Amino acid sequence: MKKYKRVISQFTFHDRTGIQRYLENMALKGWMLDKITKWSWRFRRIEPKRIHFAVSYFAKTSSFEPEAPEELLRFREFCQYSGWTYCAEAAQMQIFYNEAENPIPIETDAMLEIESIHKSIKKQLLPSYFILLAVAVMNGWMRIAEAVENPKIFFRSNLNLFTFLSMVCILLMIAAELGSYFIWRTRALKRAELDGSFLPTRGNRGFVLALLYILVAVFVLLIVSEWNGTIGKVLLIVMGYYFALLLIVQGASDIMKRKKVGAGTNLTVTIILSFVLAFALIAVLSWTAARLDSSGFFEEKDEEYVLAPDEEYIFDGRAYTAQHHALPLYAADFYDHEVPEDVYSNYHYVDRSILITHHDCGSRVRYDYDDTWPAVDYQLISYFIDDFNSPLLRDFVLKSLLSRYEHQRYDGRYEFRTEDPELWNADAVWQMYGTEYIGGKKNPMDSFILVRGNRIVQLHLFEAPTQEQIAMIAEKLMS
Repeated sequence: MKKYKRVISQFTFHDRTGIQRYLENMALKGWMLDKITKWSWRFRRIEPKRIHFAVSYFAKTSSFEPEAPEELLRFREFCQYSGWTYCAEAAQMQIFYNEAENPIPIETDAMLEIESIHKSIKKQLLPSYFILLAVAVMNGWMRIAEAVENPKIFFRSNLNLFTFLSMVCILLMIAAELGSYFIWRTRALKRAELDGSFLPTRGNRGFVLALLYILVAVFVLLIVSEWNGTIGKVLLIVMGYYFALLLIVQGASDIMKRKKVGAGTNLTVTIILSFVLAFALIAVLSWTAARLDSSGFFEEKDEEYVLAPDEEYIFDGRAYTAQHHALPLYAADFYDHEVPEDVYSNYHYVDRSILITHHDCGSRVRYDYDDTWPAVDYQLISYFIDDFNSPLLRDFVLKSLLSRYEHQRYDGRYEFRTEDPELWNADAVWQMYGTEYIGGKKNPMDSFILVRGNRIVQLHLFEAPTQEQIAMIAEKLMS
């Protein structure tokens, strides 16, 4: 039978009522609060019994104090004299317990208690909450701007989705914590003025813990889903360094407290150390990433479409890569004669997120190809295939694609016009029309947007397709 156990507290700082109720229930189950750390609350096993707990706030101390100030010691002595035994502390929060059946409360003046809580929160939480809120709002706004500007690129990245979800969760946490506190404070002041009683507090522990569990679960899924590429491994390394930084900073602060270093000095050194280690760890991370990259740690493992290894070649003094990937549609498919195998570099890259599967495909003529035989001007093709898990997201991305040339920098030179979808075996088809100068007549171009079901294809050809070629495209890309 284990003697100790740890739990993630995540109690709202001002939730005196909720904390007291939780600790009393734990005592009934045979667990007494033993110690509060930065990461958890530790409980020790006891005989199950009914124990009363009291949470008080002492604003004149902080987590950087090497030892309790004299005034706080006198307060604890007073509580001990009143039958309340000191149990644990978390910065300004002081927790006491009493085994008497009907103990006299520590706090008897509701207004003074409300102001004590407020002073502690102003010192302990409000500055960090407002800074975190500003960062979350700024980051969230940047992500929304990215999603609106180019939704297809944004939503096909699990990392973008996770980052945005993180910012949303942080905003929800802060909104819940600050909102519940200020609502409670307003009502508590009215109650205290009305009849002198203390309004019980309400916290958000269940809500906050649910958000934390969601973030942890999504982060694990992100690591697993992106492990074959570079993102998952980089994130794991970054998180490892981040926790190492937290442990080093917290360890240094604890050492200074044991050495009886003053709170002001401890705080200053901790801030400076955080900045120095942050820059140092970035340098270490860059060095580690370079070493791992050279060892092949970040190499892509997904070879689903690789037919043969990449081929390096030199042309005009520069190095190029010829790729040999499997494609649903090759440029060579457009010719009615046999095309030499060494004409094209065929590429096929895939990005997958929980919302979109994106294929980036194309055939490029090699720079070193000798086109003297046969006498054909081989051209390239390129296309994007996007399969969406949601028709709403498909429509949102489609609207963005169709309106991308409405921006004034194009001066109205380009637009998409609808075409007959039956030829393409599609639900809808648009062809780009454009001109080289402002005000000129728009002519059809060889770029198309095809939609069928939850699939969108952006197709760029080297010349206008014939009906036979359209049928071939429809079979290979829209089936």
